[in-house]
Amino acid sequence: MATAKAGTWQGKVTQSHSTVIPFAKKFVERVCALPEVTTIVLGEITSRGRANPSIKITDIGSCIRITVKATDGLQVLRIYTKKGEGNKEKAISALNKISAELI
Repeated sequence: MATAKAGTWQGKVTQSHSTVIPFAKKFVERVCALPEVTTIVLGEITSRGRANPSIKITDIGSCIRITVKATDGLQVLRIYTKKGEGNKEKAISALNKISAELI
């Protein structure tokens, strides 16, 4: 498991949970580079049986929920974007591209 350290990922990752499953780490590293993204909240890691890696992106109003499934667990991330016209839509489009590249 990877750990988010202070100063890592351009200060966009909160420290409420600091561990990231390896598959989600690749995703988070790419998401941090997006200018529309202001904050990434790492969720708990849930153990699960063998699963094909997948990333599900859901707009839940106040943020974008990302469910990352991999052979080493499941982790939910919440991504917050800058306020303003089209920032969330731009971020969702970029997240879909990143997801397609990683899977």
